[in-house]
Amino acid sequence: MATAKQQRESNAAIVNAICLLLFAPFLIFSAFKFFSLKRQYMSGNNFHRVIDIGTIKQPMMAAVGLVVMAYIAIGITYDSHRNLSVLVLAIVFVLAIFMAQWVAVKYIGAIIDADERVVFFPPDMQSYGVGDYVTLKFLKDMTRLDMVRIDDIQRITRQVGKRLYLHGPFGSRGIFFSEKQKRDECMSAIQQLAKKGVIMYELERA
Repeated sequence: MATAKQQRESNAAIVNAICLLLFAPFLIFSAFKFFSLKRQYMSGNNFHRVIDIGTIKQPMMAAVGLVVMAYIAIGITYDSHRNLSVLVLAIVFVLAIFMAQWVAVKYIGAIIDADERVVFFPPDMQSYGVGDYVTLKFLKDMTRLDMVRIDDIQRITRQVGKRLYLHGPFGSRGIFFSEKQKRDECMSAIQQLAKKGVIMYELERA
């Protein structure tokens, strides 16, 4: 008969195995989403992709935080409330799928398609209001790219830091980078295709 200590060690091993297994579908779904986006948005020959691997830090940190919280929650409930542990695992699994796709969306970066004259980029989630979170719009936006037609761009601004904003009849859309060099690379690629008369406002102070 197993002692209480052996039982705790066995349960801890099970919890560790569950948390490690969460990374397998995470990596699979992330890779699948990336290649799906690549086929959809990079099928032509005349496009410029701004790759900024630093932007995946945000979704990766969120994924790690999710796994840590799941580890704690399952560790607390596994002995006495196993059904609750299963529920926690199911919720974490679903959220992990969304975050895996978010990593792929961030990694694909900004794509400037010269043939279609459009810019694709990860949605600007920093402008969300409470309603966008209540309606779970943020989950949908984790899995897609936003799009702006280059001919609709009336003004381009870059602010202090690593932000680039496009303005026009569509409103204002932000594209965020981890480095100023990547931001300026994207801005230059858009300017080369933008119609004459587009104004670039320099808002940087340094």
